[in-house]
Amino acid sequence: MCIKFKNEDGRIDYLSPSDVRAPYLLFNGLLDRYKTFYGNSLPCSSEECKFEILSEPKSSLILIKAGTKDQTRVRGYLCRFKVKAPVEIMKIIYSSGIGVQTSVGFGCVEVKSSHVNNN
Repeated sequence: MCIKFKNEDGRIDYLSPSDVRAPYLLFNGLLDRYKTFYGNSLPCSSEECKFEILSEPKSSLILIKAGTKDQTRVRGYLCRFKVKAPVEIMKIIYSSGIGVQTSVGFGCVEVKSSHVNNN
């Protein structure tokens, strides 16, 4: 997954999923994606969703559009994680990925178990 944050000087920081800001940024992006797709807001906030890292995130710097004038480097992370969110958000994650840069392949998820917990 790729998580971007624009810092005070306008530069982009790539955050690890273990960064304290990551869950807020991830879920706000998913709620925005939901609103864009369905045309209305989901009656839920990012604070109602839970994101838990299950393995140490491994960083990888990927070269996009290599050898062109648009060449850029994007930092992504691979890790196992657990999400608790409304089913509508879970569908967005599964169908379009989590984080940013999903159109170039970041944020793909694989469901390891479909355990439903009502706690």
